[in-house]
Parts: sequence; C-alpha cells; structure tokens
Amino acid sequence: MRTLLWFTVGVVVLSVRTDNLGVTSIVRALGLDGKYYDNLLDIFHSTGVKLDALSATWAKVVLRERKVKERKDGVSSRIVASSPHN
Repeated sequence: MRTLLWFTVGVVVLSVRTDNLGVTSIVRALGLDGKYYDNLLDIFHSTGVKLDALSATWAKVVLRERKVKERKDGVSSRIVASSPHN
C-alpha cells in the first residue's frame, strides 16, 4: 500500500511542479524533506510500474476528459491536445 501511495504522490505532483528537474523538482514542489528523495526515485525504477499500460491508460483519460482535435495530414492522423498551462 505504501508503494501505491508514493506512486500516486509522484504522478500527481508531475502535473503541478514548476520545473523539469526530475525527482528533485517533485521533492521541491511538495516541500518534502530530502530524506524522501530515495523513496520517490524508487517509484520510477520499480518493476511494478508498467509504463506501456500506464501511458495507454493516461492517454485514454486525457482523450475522454479533454477537448482534443484530430489532425489528418496525408497518410497518418494525430491527436493534438493542448493545455492552458503552455
């Protein structure tokens, strides 16, 4: 259960951090004590996280919850999603 909670914290804070300096930015964004750095780092190297499945699920959520446009350019079509935080 603790691993799931750390994973949830790590994923949620990725959307609110103000810089892109990896796990350090997560620790900084949450105002955590540096002793939690290793706990967060372990999440991203865990074999329990199936990145392909997580990415596919995240894409489904974004497509369902956000307004997206499909752009067709010749042979392929792409989904283009924009964020108001760009």
